[in-house]
Amino acid sequence: MKVLKISHNHPQNAEAIYTVMQLAYQVEADLIGVKSFPPLFRSIEAIKSAKTTFYGLQNNNKLIGVIEFSEKEVNTLEIHSLVVHPQYFGRGCGSALLTNLIKQSTAKKVMVSTAQANKPAIALYQKHGFKIIHKTQHDSGINVVDMQLKANQ
Repeated sequence: MKVLKISHNHPQNAEAIYTVMQLAYQVEADLIGVKSFPPLFRSIEAIKSAKTTFYGLQNNNKLIGVIEFSEKEVNTLEIHSLVVHPQYFGRGCGSALLTNLIKQSTAKKVMVSTAQANKPAIALYQKHGFKIIHKTQHDSGINVVDMQLKANQ
């Protein structure tokens, strides 16, 4: 398995990202017990036009995981998405994507938000040194935790 930067504005790549996101986010929606989950409404066109950076994890030239991020402010990265194809859950794919991002980044902080009920995601981030810094409720009604990693210190 290898992590590579993805040109998400390429239609075939955007479609592959969309597929992994749909599969992973449907599992998350079921896990947290919601029928209407905002990430599931994201279109291929929205992925193609995103002003973010995407890295993908490939296995035998098949996209099996994606991490999407942007520079929120100077020295701060914000993770927008970290998804893994459900067939590859529990195989270290999320860790591989996260480790790659942290190692390549010169940012002093990395931020991420996830549903409070998404215990596997929270555990993954905590395993990599993230701390919960805030709890809130999203406009969709989903309870969310904001997490932060102070990196490169």
